[in-house]
Amino acid sequence: MCKIPKIKAHLTAVTQMLHWADKPKIQTYGKKPGSTAMDKTYFQSQSTLLSIFSQEYQKQIKRTHAKHHTAEAIETYYQRYLNGVMKNAAAPVLLDLANEVDFAPSLMARIVLERFLQEKEQTIPSKTLISSMLRDPSQIPDEELANQVYQCTVNDCCYGPLVDCIKQYPFP
Repeated sequence: MCKIPKIKAHLTAVTQMLHWADKPKIQTYGKKPGSTAMDKTYFQSQSTLLSIFSQEYQKQIKRTHAKHHTAEAIETYYQRYLNGVMKNAAAPVLLDLANEVDFAPSLMARIVLERFLQEKEQTIPSKTLISSMLRDPSQIPDEELANQVYQCTVNDCCYGPLVDCIKQYPFP
């Protein structure tokens, strides 16, 4: 399940709003006996709610994607990552940063990893190299960044290599 507080709160709100129960079908609405008001009670399965949430979350990420990929934003995120790691290397700096700016943790990890590799190699890294490092953070030359990237990919419920793997090979 998602470990990002905003996402959990949103999912909880959706669940409460739809009066979630383990029923696979939508319950129709009608009048309560002795009442003049219509009672709208909807029951959805957990997988349906998660699907709705995932779609809404992806729409939100697509709407804000451009603002997170400006040169200023990238530099700000990278400097905040460096400062955060200097203060406390064990803290989930990238995960907290992604949560603070309301952006997917795996995508935040990608931005910071790409900026790190640009600085280290003085050239723009290939997308395949970055994707490979996101899938296997042990390939990242900086141990602290590798740990931060791992935390982001493990705690991202809608993006990243783990989600791609689950989508490709769903559980029965």
